[in-house]
Order: sequence, then C-alpha cells, then structure tokens
Amino acid sequence: MNNKKKALAYIRVSRLGREKSKSENARFRDKESPQTQMEHIKRYCEQKGYEIINVFEDLDYSGGTDDRPDFQKMFHEIRTNKDVDAVIVYSLSRFARDVLDLNKYLVVLEEHKVDFVSCTEEFLRTDTMYGKFLINIIGAVAQLQREQIAENVRDNMRNKALRGQFLGGIPPFGYVLNEDNQKFVIKEEEAEVVKLIFDRYINGDGIIKIRNYLNKNAFLGRDDYSVGTLQSILKNVHYTGDYVYSKRKNISRTKKKKTDEEEWIIVENNHPPIISKQQYLSVQKLMKKRNRSNPENLDKRVSGNQFLSGILQCSSCGHKYYHGPKRNGSGNKFDYYVCGGYKTKGKPYCTNKRGLRIDWVDQLIHDSITEVLNKDTFLNMYKQTFSDMIKEIEAGLSESAEITKEIDRLKDEQSRYLKLIVRTDNDQLINQYEGEIQFRNEEIENLEGKLKDNSKNEKTKEMLIELKKLIEEMFFEGENFKEFVVLGINQVGPITRNFVRVVEIQDEEEFNRTKLDITFAFRKEELKLLLNIKSAFKLYNRMKANKNELTENEAKGIQEIIDKALNEYNNCVYNVEFGPPVSYKL
Repeated sequence: MNNKKKALAYIRVSRLGREKSKSENARFRDKESPQTQMEHIKRYCEQKGYEIINVFEDLDYSGGTDDRPDFQKMFHEIRTNKDVDAVIVYSLSRFARDVLDLNKYLVVLEEHKVDFVSCTEEFLRTDTMYGKFLINIIGAVAQLQREQIAENVRDNMRNKALRGQFLGGIPPFGYVLNEDNQKFVIKEEEAEVVKLIFDRYINGDGIIKIRNYLNKNAFLGRDDYSVGTLQSILKNVHYTGDYVYSKRKNISRTKKKKTDEEEWIIVENNHPPIISKQQYLSVQKLMKKRNRSNPENLDKRVSGNQFLSGILQCSSCGHKYYHGPKRNGSGNKFDYYVCGGYKTKGKPYCTNKRGLRIDWVDQLIHDSITEVLNKDTFLNMYKQTFSDMIKEIEAGLSESAEITKEIDRLKDEQSRYLKLIVRTDNDQLINQYEGEIQFRNEEIENLEGKLKDNSKNEKTKEMLIELKKLIEEMFFEGENFKEFVVLGINQVGPITRNFVRVVEIQDEEEFNRTKLDITFAFRKEELKLLLNIKSAFKLYNRMKANKNELTENEAKGIQEIIDKALNEYNNCVYNVEFGPPVSYKL
C-alpha cells in the first residue's frame, strides 16, 4: 500500500537567470536551472517520503507577479484535486517574490489543507508554526530585494537614455546599431525606402496606396509591407535624428500605457537623421487631418465580440479574420469579417480579398453546429477517431520497444567510455571520451523525450473510453440539443462556438464564391459543457411545453446557468490533450 504523501512540484526561472546569449536555447545558470531545481525537489521527495504526481514549470517568468500560466494551472489542480498534500519548490523565491501574492496563495493552500515546502530551506514550511512565521519574514525581504533591483535597473536605463543610448529591442527600419556607442547608424538601402514613404505620403498618397506600391515592386526583396509597418515608420520621431525614451511604460507583462509628455527623455540631434524635422511635422499634421476627415475610421476601431472572433482563418496567408465595417454604394454600413493579412499587407501577400458578411456567416456556422449536435453524428465521429487512435497507439508501442533498446545500447557505450577514461592518463584521450559520452547523453535525452510522448498513448485510450460514456450520457432520453440551440446565437452562441476549432476560408474568385472548411472540436471538456447546461435545457423545455414566451426570470436563469458552465469550461480547457476533429465544407 502506497502511504506516500502526494506532492506537486513547481519550478520557475526568470529572464534574469539566463546567460548572455542570442540563442533561443540559451541555458539558465546552473544554480537555478530547471534541471537543478527538479533534481533538488526529487531528492527531497525521496528522503521525506513524498510522491510527485505532477510538475509545473514557468520558464522565463518573474516571481513578482502571479500572472504565470503553470502557476495558475497548479492552483486549479489544488482546488479540484483533493489528493494533493503538498506543493514543493526549490526555494521560496521560486514560488513568489511579492508579499501580497505570497500571503494570498498561502491562504488558498491552507483552505485546501495543502502544505507549502521549500526543499532547500527546510525551515520554510507551513506545517509548523515557526515555518509560517519565517515564510512571511523572508517573503518581505525577497520583495524588498526585488524592488531594490528594479529601482537600480530603472536608474541605469534612465542614465543610458539621457546619453542617447538605445536600450534594447530592434532598431527602427533604416538604422542599425553601433555596438561601440549604442547609437543608431543609417542603413542606406533601408533609409532610401523610408525617404520614399515620407515623400509619397507628403505628396498625397495614402498608406494603402504606398503599401501596394512597395509590395508590387518588392522593394528590398519584400512583398509583405503592412499598413501597421508604414504607420509606425511615419510616426517614428527617431528618423529626425532625435532620440526619445519613456513614451510608454509597462503596466503588466503584456500591456503598456502612454506616459505624459513631460515624462519623456528627449536627446536632440543624437544620431544621423534620415528625414528633416519639417518633413516629420508635416506628416504628423497630414495623418491627423486625414484621420479626422474619414468618419468610417472610427468604426474600424470598434471590433466588438463577434460570434466567430478568433476562429476564422485565411487559407491563403494563415491570418485570422477580424471585424471590418464596410459601406456599399448606397452608403449603408455592413459588418464584415476581413482577412487581417490582406487588410494590412494586401496583394501579393494574400489573395483572399473578399469580406464575409457577419450576419450571414455567423448564422451559417451556428446552423451547421446545430446539424451535428445529434447522437448519430457524435458516435460516428467517435468510431472513426477511435479506430485512427488505436492504430497510432499500436505504432507508438512498437516504436517504444525499439527506442528502449536503443537507449540501453547507448548507455552500454557510455559505460565502456567511462571505463576507458579510468584506464588512461592521456588528457587528449580523456577529452575525446568525454565528448563521446556527452554526445550519447544528448541522444538518450532525445529518445527519452520520444518515449515520454509515446507513454501518453495509454492515457489517450482511457480518455477515448471516457469520451464514449460522455456522448451516451449527453444525449439523455427525450431531450434534443438541436431544439435547444434554436434559442439563437445571442443566448447559446458562447456555448456552441466552443465546438468549432477553426473555420478555414478560401476565396474562389473565379467562381464568385467563398468556401468554408469547418473543423469541429468535440473534446471531453466540450461534452461536459453541454452536460452542465442540462438544467437550462429543462427550463427551456418546460417553457416550450406551456407554449409561453420566456419570462424575464426564466431568461435570466438560463443565462446564469450558461455563464456558470462557461466559467468552469474556461478554467479547465487548458488540460485538454485530445480532441477528435471532423471537417465540413459549406
């Protein structure tokens, strides 16, 4: 009988832990690398009798915020899995550096009777009175250190900005960076394109016309100049030779906010100009004037929450479709989905120039979902998917046996080289043998990764069996989801749209038509989503049987059930590992 406590391991590494390297595979410092943290956690668990049931990793995330994907997934598991006994980390700083976050999540752990343990700081654990006290003290010290470091970084960056030195990122198009003084140097061929863009805009060409001209003539071998690129060039004050810093500040990991002009750092005549200050000011005045003169531009800034937002995808360039209002010859405005690639970059980058009327295509997709929400369709999809997956599982098991043999062979070779190292004093031979061992070690790691992927096959098979049970449970006697979804997009659209994985759009201009290829997603989470709205369905059926309109309270009740089901769905959907797809062409 297994009496070990169940533990979740959590690993975090911040950007500050990386060595200076331009490589995407830059390694973290040994003392805080993911591998080092995991080794300490495993060793601790073996000594103290814990069983690790799941590992969560946030690589390149700061401990100063709780906005970390795996950190949030871990706490979702803590809230839903009653078997979890402890969260084990390498050190307290890996868990949180902000005192408020630390206390907030320690309260959650306490509510669910889950211990917090730092494996390199044995005294920092929540199952003792002194441990709880010390965690808060050390957490406060860690936060102070973080704030001091952040203040030093800000001061250093401000001092560099005052000297006109570029503070990172990609230099503006038309410049390269002088590595010695960290200032911009003109890149002639790109600078000529910048001058052309400013000249044509001042002489009356619009941004789209300039974009089409650049792409058609493939300036610098490119045909993907976009509206956004040209706008950023036309608004960039650095082309005048002035350096401006602190126009925006970070308010979160992904969001920035404009700062007041008095907060900007401006260093005039800092680097060689590409255009004159007069040209720049003329362009800013023209952009403001042209923006005001076109009221339709205001509509384009309002994207709304369309039924198929983020689902429609262009078959030509791979971009998503988004909301783009248009007016017909009579001046009537219609809401369209338009390809983001064509809208920003035009031809030849993308050939799908036709927009899709939102009111038409939303209803079309909604109706297609209604058509497949029946037991026969679901079961046919299941049988097809089950057959395909069984073949993959068998192939994976066969491959796993071969991989295991190969791993054993490589380990035997490593052992032989180790023996050769012991027997020789020749440094050159020792280096050669160590290289051979390292090479085989990398091969073993790659093969073990494949082996781990194949080991998921059995879990997938279990999930398929569970899927069949859910399908049979979902279509309970006397209740038909096809009838329920006739409530319409506004009421049940947020539910049904989750059954569409992607809709691929292909503009067949020669036939004056657009082809839609719909791939539906029927995972266990989507099936559970339908099960969770049973009570809403029964409420709807009762209303229909009485031949009455929905009362305000009934409509509100249905909406509350749908909102609650969607909230549960959104919290667990990241755990999805498998979803049988099926495509329909309309």
